Amino acid sequence: MKALLISMGTRGDLEPFLAVGEVLLELDRNCETYCVSGAVMASGSFFYSRKLLS
Repeated sequence: MKALLISMGTRGDLEPFLAVGEVLLELDRNCETYCVSGAVMASGSFFYSRKLLS
C-alpha cells in the first residue's frame, strides 16, 4: 500500500498527519508512507516532504 498524506499550513497542522503515517506503518510494514506539507510564508513558498521509515 502507498499513502500520501498532504497538509497545508504550519508544523502544527502536519503533526497529526505524521501520527497517522506512523500508525499506517505499524499496521503494514510494507506500506510506503509520505507526508507532504506546503505553507506560504512572508519570505515565499515553503515545501516539505518526508518519507516515513519502518
